[in-house]
Amino acid sequence: MASPITSMKGMIHRSWNMVRGCTPISPGCDQCYARAQHKAMYSEREHYLIPFSEVTFMPSNISIGHNYIISVNGISDTLHPDITDQQVQFMIDAISKKHGIFVVCTKRPFRASMFDWPPNVWLGTSIEDKNYLYRIDELLKANSKIKFVSFEPMLGPMGEVDLTGIDWVCMGIERGPQARPYRIQWLRQVRDHCIYQGVPLFYRGAHYTRNLRPSDLLDGKIWHQYPCGLEAKDEKYDGKVNRRKSSIQD
Repeated sequence: MASPITSMKGMIHRSWNMVRGCTPISPGCDQCYARAQHKAMYSEREHYLIPFSEVTFMPSNISIGHNYIISVNGISDTLHPDITDQQVQFMIDAISKKHGIFVVCTKRPFRASMFDWPPNVWLGTSIEDKNYLYRIDELLKANSKIKFVSFEPMLGPMGEVDLTGIDWVCMGIERGPQARPYRIQWLRQVRDHCIYQGVPLFYRGAHYTRNLRPSDLLDGKIWHQYPCGLEAKDEKYDGKVNRRKSSIQD
């Protein structure tokens, strides 16, 4: 399960991948960018010779600054069943000895409550539509200081979402040439839930501006809010949006 967190421009400083490879668990995995990247890189580096479906534990070290935000295993799933409890604990112990913030996003939060997460971990789960909202309940059983939900790739409406106990919400749509369509109402609904329930929102944009680069606009506003009192940005936008390159459906 490739984490959408790794692509948050201006937020993630580095990635720390101690697990490589993954297997599908739900429709959000169908267009996995990490699987596509692995296929493209096949034969170029030794670790890409291992099939992506073979989940491999590859412990490593990382040197970071005190204020860095690190994406952990963004090209896999830290809590994949092929990763043993001992291997997960090894990663947790390594993180606990580091400065900085470590972002762990999983589609398998039912394992999260088995571990004691250090205070410098932001632990989250990824949800693509309302059929997987139960992952929030599993996430809430964990003892992590910061818990977040990533509604990405958003493949359907979420309906009513109780964000009690959630410290942060990220959302975005599927990208790439095979991206499945979405409706702007799905994004607005999650945004409104965040506003009414007082949860910071980070929206990774869907529209394209005139220079054909993705824009983080939602109804003319940029939503780059973070937990823990980190700087939040709610900039206005006075330009025009070109939607030719997006799969939006009003």
